[in-house]
Amino acid sequence: MNEDLIGLPAERREPALREWLTRRLSRYLGRLDIDPQVALAEYGIDSLVALNLYGDVEEELGLPVDVTVVLDYPTVAALAEHLSQQADEAAAQTRERSRP
Repeated sequence: MNEDLIGLPAERREPALREWLTRRLSRYLGRLDIDPQVALAEYGIDSLVALNLYGDVEEELGLPVDVTVVLDYPTVAALAEHLSQQADEAAAQTRERSRP
């Protein structure tokens, strides 16, 4: 799990997640010009890329997400914001469980 990324303060986490997602998509799509505000569909993202990205998020970031996350949050910016919120919720649940 990439706890360094997920453990960042919220104001730094979202930009870091945008960068992480952009690097992943650049690698999967073979492009260096991924704009976080452009719809992923504009880059020709297919189901295989979406599934790989979904797997990376769960495996490397440790965040549980629906397989449709790439469709539900269609830009890198929207997906990074969602993942940052997921990290906040996971941290809150962990704190709640650790209370006596």
